[in-house]
Amino acid sequence: DDSEEEYIHVSNPPIEKKILQLPLPKDGKLFTSARLLRSGEEVMLTMTDSEDDGVWLELSETSDWEEHNTVIALTVDPSTIPPRNLALHKSVIYSSSEQSVSKWPIGSDYGSIKINNGIRTTVKREKKTSSWSKGSYGWVSKKIRLQKDENHNICSTEEEREQWVGVDLGQQFMVNKVVLYPNDLNPGCSFPIEYTIEGSLNMRHWFALAPSGLEYLPLGVGFPRTIQFKAQPARHIRVVGNQMRTLAYNTKFSDMHIVELEVFGE
Repeated sequence: DDSEEEYIHVSNPPIEKKILQLPLPKDGKLFTSARLLRSGEEVMLTMTDSEDDGVWLELSETSDWEEHNTVIALTVDPSTIPPRNLALHKSVIYSSSEQSVSKWPIGSDYGSIKINNGIRTTVKREKKTSSWSKGSYGWVSKKIRLQKDENHNICSTEEEREQWVGVDLGQQFMVNKVVLYPNDLNPGCSFPIEYTIEGSLNMRHWFALAPSGLEYLPLGVGFPRTIQFKAQPARHIRVVGNQMRTLAYNTKFSDMHIVELEVFGE
């Protein structure tokens, strides 16, 4: 959340005291002041760096809890508001999808594309059950059969270069950073060897935000890749696999797998 004010609804206030203790915000935000939303009266605020102490809120001597209806407004220090992921829960666009096939059980999370749901880690699939991959598996392209040249070297095909996934941000933003999270169960597996970050204003004409030839993620390495570039206007953002990896269990095929895609800008 990039709001400069947050609200706490105290539905079960302490009975015999006017002090409320809360854990520190997980996103690193700092609060500068607090007040009762209804009356505007100041609430004493104390924050510490200790997880054991966290955030303390104390009503004044003239204030009391409103049973089931006390709301406290907290003012956030703007410098501590984390950058907003513009792609979160926006519409997903893609060239193809392994998840769109009909073989997955009804209700399977693996049958859903969850590349921008805020979950950056892969949930291991449970085979031979009706609850395949409960959690998040991101996006996986269809499998591409590889071709060989006259020297029997594996070469990229036009179909392989057409595999991509992205998001429709819903409106135009000045975009300057994309973060990609690879498969962390088999680090680097199915993460493209070479890829391009592209933007578009209408999904008909695409332009490079970050050019092809980016440093690839070595197999066995699962940390996210952060791609920073000069801010440019775009509504649609996609990752194009210019060269994909062969499958670990079948080198005749390749695919592209990204667990989470985040987009940042203004």
